[in-house]
Amino acid sequence: MCSNEKKVRAANFTAKEEAILTSLVKQYEHVLECKKTDAVTNQQKTEAWSNVAREFNVVNDSHRSEAVLKKKFENLKKRVKKKLSENKTYSMGTGGGPYKDTPLNDTEEGIKDILGPRAEGFQSQFDGDAIEIEIPETDDLQVSNEMIVEFANDHDYSSTVKPSATDDIENNGDKNWKKYTPNMLKRKKSAALCVNTTDTSQGVINKKISQWAEAKTKLEESRMEGVLEEQKVKLKHTEEEHKLNLEIKKTKSEFELECMKEEHKLKMEILKLQKDMLLKNVKQ
Repeated sequence: MCSNEKKVRAANFTAKEEAILTSLVKQYEHVLECKKTDAVTNQQKTEAWSNVAREFNVVNDSHRSEAVLKKKFENLKKRVKKKLSENKTYSMGTGGGPYKDTPLNDTEEGIKDILGPRAEGFQSQFDGDAIEIEIPETDDLQVSNEMIVEFANDHDYSSTVKPSATDDIENNGDKNWKKYTPNMLKRKKSAALCVNTTDTSQGVINKKISQWAEAKTKLEESRMEGVLEEQKVKLKHTEEEHKLNLEIKKTKSEFELECMKEEHKLKMEILKLQKDMLLKNVKQ
């Protein structure tokens, strides 16, 4: 039979409750955010969530179950990832308009620290073929122009000028354009149009831009190598910390087991003595 009872909706989480939950998860993040799914790790996660729920209900006014707290923290992580994704999308948007930025509060900043690189993801080395080029300031352009002028002065372009049939007419002072025919258009260009463009200032500018692009690419590669190395160190540190916590818990469990065995042994000896005394009294 279906129950006709209405489910009572619990009150929404307050900002204070979200902050308390985030701080408690921070204490157990090495277990709760571990990506392993073996039986031992799952058992540790269950115990960690039980501890989080117990400590949360101790300091909080309203009671929250373990499942509710776990679901709430998953929703908080989704909210933080969504905000960071929107901020990244707005930063790369085109079409004008004001820049939109959704700031994170203190609780969301704490969740971002817990997520680490998973919050925003690594920057892809192969996504896109555009090369960002930083345009220098006015002073740099002035220096480049001086270099261009000096370069142009050092080269004699007279050797690149090819003679044409029109030069003979201009040198002879014949300015009568009525004598020109369509066949004359097939002749070579005049001297003013036969400059070798490979040695112009544009070539120097393109070469300079190529050097800037190459330097920026090397700098970006070095930065990515540093980021990857940092992530490797953090991962190694997390694994060592997790391993140490497991060893501590194992030692603690073995010690508690030994204590329980000793306690049981003492109780058995006490019961045996009591039994012997009762039998002795009965015989008397």
